[in-house]
Amino acid sequence: ALHRVAKSADRREVQRDQSLKTTLHKLVDKVIASVTCSSALIEAKEVTKTCWALAKLDLCSKPRMDLLAKEILLKSDELDGQGLSNAVWGFATARLRHEEF
Repeated sequence: ALHRVAKSADRREVQRDQSLKTTLHKLVDKVIASVTCSSALIEAKEVTKTCWALAKLDLCSKPRMDLLAKEILLKSDELDGQGLSNAVWGFATARLRHEEF
């Protein structure tokens, strides 16, 4: 769902509205917790789409992206070209670096 918000034409309005932004931050924290707690159940492409969405919505933080990078590395054999490019784009856009990534 997070990537759908990031793709929406009115995502800038969501970012400007403080109550929506607060709700979005809570959603992001729950998504990150879900991805890291249910690692075996989450597909690699969902993790990379989350990485892309965080960058698109300007919601990246080093701790969040580090958690996603660890999951992406665990699932790297599942990645296709699109998933890999989503992850790389997310980190590049956020201007964050992960040593192993």
